[in-house]
Amino acid sequence: MQTMFRTALAVCALAALADKGVRWAWYAGHWSAALADGRRPPDQKRSMIYATGTDRPIFRPHHQPFNDDSRFAPGTADRAEHIRDGDQLLRNAAAGQLPAVSFYKPPGRYTRHPSHTDLKSGDEPVAALLGSLRATPQ
Repeated sequence: MQTMFRTALAVCALAALADKGVRWAWYAGHWSAALADGRRPPDQKRSMIYATGTDRPIFRPHHQPFNDDSRFAPGTADRAEHIRDGDQLLRNAAAGQLPAVSFYKPPGRYTRHPSHTDLKSGDEPVAALLGSLRATPQ
């Protein structure tokens, strides 16, 4: 229930921003790869979604706050406009095209959750991302 409330609150807040003309985007690490993985036949083992192992990014769909809101369902205009792959974050920043409000959600491998990663594994990619962002026009 608490997660649903936070998601609803976030959706309302971001909808209010959009209604005021404020551009925003949610950049999720490995989003495109997870979408492709989710389109595989159900009898095939997933290689991205909930896949574990040292060579996997550990993508967790339930960590994506807009997955449960119909406004952001596959094929909707809001999903196409606001939900993006994490790799697009640096491309948009380098081109000076980041929305005014931008969020980045790294894949599970880099979130510092003690059950499947460590502090260093989370800190290094975030430090590299911040360094790259500092070098952009934005």
